[in-house]
Amino acid sequence: MKRLALISMTVAACLSLAACGNSNDQAKQESEISSLKTANSKLKKKAAKKNSSSATSDKNQQSSQQTQASNAPANNGQGQQASADPTTSTGNLHDFVNQYGVSPARYKMEHQGMSELEALQSTPTGMKTSGEIQMQHILEQQGQAAPQGN
Repeated sequence: MKRLALISMTVAACLSLAACGNSNDQAKQESEISSLKTANSKLKKKAAKKNSSSATSDKNQQSSQQTQASNAPANNGQGQQASADPTTSTGNLHDFVNQYGVSPARYKMEHQGMSELEALQSTPTGMKTSGEIQMQHILEQQGQAAPQGN
């Protein structure tokens, strides 16, 4: 009988200690979750503020560029200014896509009126996506296989 009482007291003591340990761990987890939620909301606010300020600066930059373009003398289609061509920048592909939303080759097709092959050939390999490199090879092979006109 004494053994049974001793075993049941031991089990009860272990269970109560385990419950105390869980409540401490649970309180720690809840405080960590709370602090993570706070940090997350702060980061979201910063990102939203940054996005709104960059959108405003993009609009200001676009209107400034439009004003400069309208004030510039006409060059009768003879070449473009190198400073106005963002595809000649020395940045990397990732930065260019983040800023303009398209690759340099696509930018040249949309804004400078180049054909796909011309845009791909005039873009450095380091500024092309792997798909653009493949497309350039395909277009060049098709150009070689096609009969040339007079």
